[in-house]
Amino acid sequence: MVKKIIFLIIPVLFANQLVTAQKIGIGASGIYNFQTKGLAYGIRLHYQMAPRWAIVPQYTRYISSNPVFEMYLGANLHYTITLTSPRIYLLAGLSYNNWYNYREFNNDKAKQNNLAEEIGAGLQFGRCCFRPFLEFRYNANWGEGAAHLGFVYFFGKCCDKRKKGGSGSGGGGKKRYGGGKGRGYCPAYYD
Repeated sequence: MVKKIIFLIIPVLFANQLVTAQKIGIGASGIYNFQTKGLAYGIRLHYQMAPRWAIVPQYTRYISSNPVFEMYLGANLHYTITLTSPRIYLLAGLSYNNWYNYREFNNDKAKQNNLAEEIGAGLQFGRCCFRPFLEFRYNANWGEGAAHLGFVYFFGKCCDKRKKGGSGSGGGGKKRYGGGKGRGYCPAYYD
């Protein structure tokens, strides 16, 4: 497990320029699987590739007291529909699934190593570095739905209170989020 966590964190350590540009965030979540009634925790790395596109590698582990004891390691692609808070996004991804206690189930499909395809949607709140989120995902391989409640923390100066406008106004003509007076410029979604 430690190797997997290191695998997720190493890109952050070697991407100092990206981190200072507020394009990378690290997050955590609590997860509830509706079909198995299982609880899990997850960690993720959020890389904002473009204003609407992000790649999100993640590790999820269902706790051993659940009927289904398993872990997932994979990545999702996020497409953001709205750029203002709450941001609405669609997601799709692929994960490696290690089902630790698969022998306890009478299921022809049950095996220790599996691939899982996921689709879903989410809401991300906030405008600065700390951004809570809520996601619903459907695992097509197992026919299961899960809710993810968590946060992503972006590094750097995420809420720059530059004003919109041309030279001399401090904003350099950059777009602003929120639209109202006092709203800040957010490089994670506009650079």
